[in-house]
Amino acid sequence: MWLLLLQIRVPQSVFFIIVGAVIVGLLLTDIIMMKLGLSLVKAESHTNLKWVVSSFFLQILIIFIVISPVILIIFVGLIPPIYNIIIFGVLALFIEINVINIIHKTGIGRAIVVFIMIVIPTVVYVLILTFLMSRL
Repeated sequence: MWLLLLQIRVPQSVFFIIVGAVIVGLLLTDIIMMKLGLSLVKAESHTNLKWVVSSFFLQILIIFIVISPVILIIFVGLIPPIYNIIIFGVLALFIEINVINIIHKTGIGRAIVVFIMIVIPTVVYVLILTFLMSRL
């Protein structure tokens, strides 16, 4: 998808504006969905926007730290074994659900609901971008 975008002869500033708009839109949508999910499951604490935003970026940081060994292996040019990707992915998801539970005191079941509400916009954005890039 990114390779197709790089092959199009558009000014570099337009490329950065498009990518930046998509990333900002995705972050704002995810934060709004997390706030909506926390109010929907009636979280017990830290439901104001300051805590939601800081919790969201803390989750992104934790996922990046947990997945970083796989990312480093890919940057070296090797393909990591699929079981490593699955192990690190499941570990990151488990930690993220527990971070939601610990910070907002929702309970594991409700934290999974909030997590699903965060993941849905991300999947939709990726599908839309893939569809648009395939049309170029």
